[in-house]
Amino acid sequence: MVYVIKEKMEIYTNHILLSKWIK
Repeated sequence: MVYVIKEKMEIYTNHILLSKWIK
């Protein structure tokens, strides 16, 4: 359970970083 939440948080963070890189 905790591992899944941690993984989703990493994916969410990566998505934000990619968005900033594109802009």
